[in-house]
Amino acid sequence: MRDPLELVVRLKPNMKKKLGNSGLTLHGTLEIPGHIEGLPRGTHALSLSVVNDRKPIEDKSKRDEGYVFQVGLSLCLLVQALARLRAPDTMT
Repeated sequence: MRDPLELVVRLKPNMKKKLGNSGLTLHGTLEIPGHIEGLPRGTHALSLSVVNDRKPIEDKSKRDEGYVFQVGLSLCLLVQALARLRAPDTMT
């Protein structure tokens, strides 16, 4: 188990940020969607993914060291966040 990383990331349209020396990279996009009913004007859409950039380990006895299990991601935003809107045909 590795210690948690805490870092500040400035959001921009397309970003990549190495997560320390973990072999992981945070990929993100920040976009302004077109008009969507129910979405306030000026809303931005944020997408974040943690990507495993580690090289595969050939030694079967140590192979798990190259994998990533149970990644957690917490956000602290300085602006108001909205819950993701569901498409009208999926609302119950």
